Amino acid sequence: MSKTVSSELESATQYELMLALKPSLRETEVKKKIKEFEEIIESGGGVITVNDYWGKRPLAYRMKGNDEALFCVMNFTLPTHFVKELDHSLRIEKELLRYLVIKLPENYTYTKYELVAKTQESNRKESRAPKSSHASVKHTSAPKAEKSDAEVKDRNVEANKKELDDKLGQIIAGEDINL
Repeated sequence: MSKTVSSELESATQYELMLALKPSLRETEVKKKIKEFEEIIESGGGVITVNDYWGKRPLAYRMKGNDEALFCVMNFTLPTHFVKELDHSLRIEKELLRYLVIKLPENYTYTKYELVAKTQESNRKESRAPKSSHASVKHTSAPKAEKSDAEVKDRNVEANKKELDDKLGQIIAGEDINL
């Protein structure tokens, strides 16, 4: 028995799994889904080394009608023969918007999302701080006004999209329509 376990560990490879779950899930449901994915990995002889839950984040583009998703990143070692089974299990999961499994290079170390976000935020604050330079800079008020008008238009477009999505959902959920 130890011979098969050691041979599986020798053929195990490091992977990273990024999950984008539906934003409508409650926190308890999200924890349950993540636990299910962990159990799938462990049932295939995998060992989870990192589990980093990012929470709700905006998407660059709409996925299956969603502008946001709940993200989770897992790093694990898994025998190579079980990756196809993991992929199949993830593919049929209805609560997943997208997922990606990648093979990690040797010597890879994971940095928690919170640490990266804090570093980026402090860099933004530093770049916004006034700089003490003696160079004269001309400021015109016209571009600022145009920019604020554009921002107002963008907000209105986003509000209209939300209203349309809500109305469409009500129409689809209505009992008087036969689909």
